[in-house]
Amino acid sequence: MTVRPKRVHRSSGKDCRPLSAVWDKPAKGMLFLGAFNAVTSKYQNLILFDGVCNLCTSSVRFIIRHDREAVFKFLSIQSELGRELYSAAGFDPDDFNTLVLLTGGRTLARSDAALEIVKQFAGVWRMFAVFRIVPSPLRDWVYGVIARNRYRWFGRHDTCMIPTEDIRQRFLG
Repeated sequence: MTVRPKRVHRSSGKDCRPLSAVWDKPAKGMLFLGAFNAVTSKYQNLILFDGVCNLCTSSVRFIIRHDREAVFKFLSIQSELGRELYSAAGFDPDDFNTLVLLTGGRTLARSDAALEIVKQFAGVWRMFAVFRIVPSPLRDWVYGVIARNRYRWFGRHDTCMIPTEDIRQRFLG
């Protein structure tokens, strides 16, 4: 698939390409960007997250605690590489409202990324994958409401999370 060039809206300056111009929908119903796969193929189980968001950094700590096999690596979108990968995935690196997971040559975003992450956990957390039966547009709408209000509801830091020595090897950038 060829990704159409960005069209910028006159007043907002945001990308106004139709979603179909950017995303493909694979058989399993997960969102991924076909043209982006060549860039991300070397990144396995990499989570791009907002490093100043309290909810996001708490989520990263939660993932680290429950990812007993240390499957996931993390990269703040505020880092140079994070901005580059986030932008290559078709997201505005200055407006990071979306969790992104690069895994198995796929780029998953929003609720699909969150459910794929939870699926890797052991025990009761794995049961949350049952939410895949909820249609993706509905899940992503709920995700969007939380993402848009996360600073107001949960707060933010002035600087990105600095990992402790024991987990530093799991962070890129």
